[in-house]
Amino acid sequence: MKLRSPWNDLIIDVNIREFALPAILSTILFSAAAFLPPLGILLSIFCPIPIILAYLYNGQKIGILSLAVVALLLFLVTNFQNSVIFVVEYGLVAVVISESIRRKYSVDKVVLLSLSAFFLLGGSLIYLLILAKGINFSSFMGEEIKQAMAASIEHYRDRGFSSDNIDQIKLYSEKIALIFIRSIPAWLVVSSSMGILLNYVLVKIIWNKYLGACDYFKNEELEKWSVSDYFIWLIISSAIMLLVPLEGLNTIGLNLLIVSLLIFFYQGIAIVLFFMRKKTFPFFLRVIIYILIIIQPFLLLLVTFFGIFDIWIDFRKIKGDKIQI
Repeated sequence: MKLRSPWNDLIIDVNIREFALPAILSTILFSAAAFLPPLGILLSIFCPIPIILAYLYNGQKIGILSLAVVALLLFLVTNFQNSVIFVVEYGLVAVVISESIRRKYSVDKVVLLSLSAFFLLGGSLIYLLILAKGINFSSFMGEEIKQAMAASIEHYRDRGFSSDNIDQIKLYSEKIALIFIRSIPAWLVVSSSMGILLNYVLVKIIWNKYLGACDYFKNEELEKWSVSDYFIWLIISSAIMLLVPLEGLNTIGLNLLIVSLLIFFYQGIAIVLFFMRKKTFPFFLRVIIYILIIIQPFLLLLVTFFGIFDIWIDFRKIKGDKIQI
C-alpha cells in the first residue's frame, strides 16, 4: 500500500499490517476499561505497548501512524473525548518512551521525560478540556470523594454499626479525603510513573525474548539502578515543611514526601530484583512476590525502607557500579 503525504511529494511504502495490527491491539487494550471492569482498567494501562513495539521495530513513521489509527478508530467507534484521552494519556507517552528507548536513554531518563511530556503537554490539554466544560478540578474531586464516602458510610450503617462508630468513621474519612485532595499532584506522579515503568519493563521483556534485532536494552541493568544519596534530603526537607504551621508549605511538603518515598520505593524494588536474580528465583515466584508487595502495605513500606537504608548499608555491595539518577 502506498500513502502519499499531502505536505511533500515523497511516496512512503507502508505494509498495512505493520500499523494495523498494533493499532487494533492498542484499541482493544484501551477499550477494555469500559467492557471488562475492573480487570479492564489494568489492561488499559498497557495499551501503549503495541505502539512502542511498532515504533521500535518498524520505525518512527509506522509508530506514529499506528497512534493516529487508534485515535481515529476511537473517534469513529466511541467519541471525540475518548480519542483525545488516548492521545494525551497514552499516545504521547508511547511516542516519548519509544524515542527515548531508540536513543538508548537510561530507564530513569525515560520515566522523567515521559512524565514531563504527560504533565506539560498532556496535563495542559486536560486542563483546557476541563476549563472548557466549566469544571473546577478541586471541587469535582471533592464531590467524587464525598459521594464515595457517603456510600461507604451507608454500607457501614446497613451492617449495623452504631451511630458513634459511624461518626468516627465519617470524621476520619473527611480527614483522609482532605489529605488526598491536597496530595493529588503527587498521586498523579505515582500512578503515571508506575504506568510508564510497567510499560517500559514489559516492552523490554517482549523485545529481548521475541525481537531483539537491536541492542536497545543491552546495557540496561534495572537491578543496579539507584538514586543519588543526596535524595535523602528530599525526605528531610518535606518533613520540615510538614512541621511548619503554614498550610501552603504543608501541602508542598506532603506532595514532596510522597514523591520522595516513591523514588526510594523504586530503589527498594531494584534491590528485591537484584536478590531474586542472584538467587535465580523462578518467574512465577517473582510474580507472586511483586503482587504481594503491591497489595500488602507492610511489604510496600518495607521495600521503601530498604531503598532508603541502602544509602548507608549498600545491600547489593555495588556502590561503584550503581546506575545513578
